[in-house]
Amino acid sequence: LRMPDWKALLKSGKIEKCKVGELKEYLKPTALSTGGEKGTLIWRIRMHIEGQERLLDGKNPADLPIAALRKAVASRGLSCIGSQDEMLDLLMTHLKENPETPSATSQTTDGSTSAPADNSTTQAVRLAKKVLKMADDGDNENILRLLGDDITRSSSVGAMRKAYLKLSLLLHPDKLSGHFDGATRAFQAVVSAFEQLSRPETAQKPQPGKKPKGPLISRSNEGCHHTKMGCPRCNVDWGQKVEGNPDYFYNFMMMGAKTFTCSTCLLQFGCMSAKHRCPHCRSSFEFHPDDYHRKIKCSNKKCGKEFGFWLYQVSENVLQDLQREVKATQELRMRTEEAKRRRAAAAHRRQGQRSAEEEQQMQEKLFILGLRDACPRCGESLEELVDEEEQRRHLAECSDTQKIARHQAKVQEDKAKTAETKRKQSLQDEVAASAAFALMGGQSQHLWLLSEDQLRKQCAQSDLDTTGSKTDLIARLAAHRKDQKFIASADGEDVVTDVSGDTLPSNLYAMSEDQLRAVCASHNIDPKPLKSKKALISALEAAKYASFMGTPTVKLLVQPEQQARLEGKTKPSTKWAQQTVVDSDSDDDKPLRKKTKKRAVVSDEDADYTAAGEGDVGDID
Repeated sequence: LRMPDWKALLKSGKIEKCKVGELKEYLKPTALSTGGEKGTLIWRIRMHIEGQERLLDGKNPADLPIAALRKAVASRGLSCIGSQDEMLDLLMTHLKENPETPSATSQTTDGSTSAPADNSTTQAVRLAKKVLKMADDGDNENILRLLGDDITRSSSVGAMRKAYLKLSLLLHPDKLSGHFDGATRAFQAVVSAFEQLSRPETAQKPQPGKKPKGPLISRSNEGCHHTKMGCPRCNVDWGQKVEGNPDYFYNFMMMGAKTFTCSTCLLQFGCMSAKHRCPHCRSSFEFHPDDYHRKIKCSNKKCGKEFGFWLYQVSENVLQDLQREVKATQELRMRTEEAKRRRAAAAHRRQGQRSAEEEQQMQEKLFILGLRDACPRCGESLEELVDEEEQRRHLAECSDTQKIARHQAKVQEDKAKTAETKRKQSLQDEVAASAAFALMGGQSQHLWLLSEDQLRKQCAQSDLDTTGSKTDLIARLAAHRKDQKFIASADGEDVVTDVSGDTLPSNLYAMSEDQLRAVCASHNIDPKPLKSKKALISALEAAKYASFMGTPTVKLLVQPEQQARLEGKTKPSTKWAQQTVVDSDSDDDKPLRKKTKKRAVVSDEDADYTAAGEGDVGDID
C-alpha cells in the first residue's frame, strides 16, 4: 500500500482491519520497532505519517535513530528519559504545539523528495538583512512581525516569545554563519528586540549599597485591574474572600513568588498554570510574570482592549516575611528535586532502560499477579476478579482490536496530558526561582537559587561562556558581577566575601555535594580544592564566621594566590589568637561553657579582642 492509502485507512478507521503482518511490513523500512500489540503498531504508523508534515532538517522524526531522537528531544528542553516510543510521543506533541519552520526539502506522498521553490537558506539570509535594517531604525515591533505574527508593544510576553523563538530558529548563527557575515548581528538584533519589548518599565531601581526609599517597584495603577484567575482543575476563581487571603497576595501570585492551594479541589497552582481571564470580555489569555508591570492587549480579536495589572502597596515587614518564605520554599524544592534525581538514577541502575514491548510484558505480569486492576491491553477494569487463572484467561482472549486501539489512544492521551502538566510545573518552578532571586535582592550570593537554564541565560546576556556545570556558570557570573561585598584585611592582600545566614541555606547538611559547591561559588569561595561535603560545609561556616569578624579564612575565586596557602605550601603570616565556640555539657544541670580554639587574626586590635576570651568565661545567657 502507498502512503495515500495508509492515510485514508487512518482517517476512516479501517486500518484496524489490517492484519498485523501488513502493519509490520509498513514499519520495517522505518526506524520504529515492529514489536508489540496491534494497537501499538497502528499508533507508530500514525506517528510516522504525521511526521511527514513535521520534518526536522528534512527528516521524519519517526525515522530518526534512537540516539538522534534523544538529541532532538533534549535540544527542545524535553525529557529524554524513556523508550523510543515515549520520546517520539513527547517530540510529536511538542511539534504540534510549537510548529517549526519546514526544512529545505519536503517529502511527497509517494516517498520521494522535492526541493521547494526557494531555498530556505536564501530566505533566511534575506530575512537577516531585513532584521539588520529594522534594527538600525530601532523598529523592534516590526522585527518580531517578520513571520506574520501580530506583535505590538502591548502584546503579552508569551506572544512575543513565540515570535522570537520562530525567528531565532531561522537566524541562529550556527545555521547562517557560513552564508551571511552579519548572521551574529542579526541574531543579536532579534534578541535585543525581544528584550526591549518584553522588559517591564519600573520607576525606581535600587542603587548598589543603598537601601531604596519607599517600595522597590513603584508605578501608577491607571488602566490596571485586579484580574480574575481560576484553578486549572476545577476552574473556580482564586482570591475569593472565603479563602482569607489579603489583597496584596495578588502581587505575590502575579510575580510568581508564591503558589496557592485551591479552596475547592485542593490543587496547588501558581501564575503559570492558572487560567487568566480578561477583565473586559472574560476570555482566557496567556500570562507571564514579565507582563505584570506592563499593559497588554487582549488576544480576543472581538475585544482587543488594553489593560494592566493592579499593584498593591506592601509593607516592608511583609516583604521580609515573604523573602524568608520563598527562600525556604526554594530550598525544599531543591532538596526534593535532588532526592527524585537520586531515586531515578538508582532505579535506572537496577532496571536499565526497557523498551515499549518489555514494558507491556511487565504490565501483563503485574495484571496476572493481581497487582494491577485494569487489563493493560484493553483497559477493562477487572477489580472483581481475584483468581489468577481468570486473569490469564482474560489476557488470552483479549483480542478486541477496537477496544485495544481505543485504550492505546487513551494511554497516549494521558501521557501527553502528564507531559504537559510536567512542562507547566517546570515553568512554574523556573518562575518561582527567578522571583525568589529578585526578592532576595538579585545579588550574587543568591545565584544558587537559580536553575541551570536560568544561569545560562544570564551568562548569555553578559556575553559569558554558557558551557559547563552549574557551579562553573555561577563562578563566571559571580566574578563578572560587581555587587559582591568584601572585607579587606589589614595588609590588603586577603578578602572575604559577605557570608551570612541570610545568604546561606538554612540547613547545609540537608543539601547534596553539588548543591553545596554551587553555594560556595555563589559566595566567591573556590570549591575545587574541597573534596568532600564536610569540607564544603566547613569552608562555608568558616567564611560566615570570618565575615562576621572581618577576617579572611578560606580561598576565594578572586584570590587564586591563596591556593598555596590552603594546600599548606606557604606559611601564613598572621598571628594566632583564641576563638571562642560554644560547647554543651552532657549534664543538663551544668551551665553552658565556652571552650577555646585557635584561629587566625590579621591585626593586633583583633588579637587583643579575641585573646580576652581565653579560658572559661562563665555562664552564657
